[in-house]
Amino acid sequence: MAVTNPDLQDFNPISLKSQSVPVLTEIQPHGILLVLQEPELKVLQVSNNTLGIFEVAPSRVIGRPLEQFLDVF
Repeated sequence: MAVTNPDLQDFNPISLKSQSVPVLTEIQPHGILLVLQEPELKVLQVSNNTLGIFEVAPSRVIGRPLEQFLDVF
């Protein structure tokens, strides 16, 4: 099969396997990390910066439904 697109002439699909995925070890200052349990979206784990975003200490977020902190439409 002939390659009709010159940009793809040097494309090697095997190279896609070798692409590394960056591992992030920090949470951006304007975000939080939540681990939720479905279906009720109960907070199981939370990052330490909820006080600045939700104005609630992390210890008070755990075990509560997410809808208590976010406005549901």
